[in-house]
Amino acid sequence: MTENKNIPPTSDDLKNIDYINKGYLYQVQKAVYKVEDHEFYNKSIWIQHYHSHNNDVKNYFKYRPKDLLVLNIEEKQSYKKLCNFLNVISDKIDFPWENKTSEI
Repeated sequence: MTENKNIPPTSDDLKNIDYINKGYLYQVQKAVYKVEDHEFYNKSIWIQHYHSHNNDVKNYFKYRPKDLLVLNIEEKQSYKKLCNFLNVISDKIDFPWENKTSEI
């Protein structure tokens, strides 16, 4: 396994990790994301998958728009939108925080 914690595991590392079964994480990368060994950390591939997944979810719910809530949690009122969607009453205005670090 790659010793430097700042370097992600290589494809050989993933082949040897014993999680569920040996090589499982490698097999998932190959099957789900259809990437070659040298592409495991290609940022553009991951961004494309992110957007593709979001579009698939939106398409799945396109005839049931009331069953899907899409939030930008940085927007004001997003917590209230979530509570309304879940039919939950809350006296909070914003998302509650635990272990919040100081603002920079």
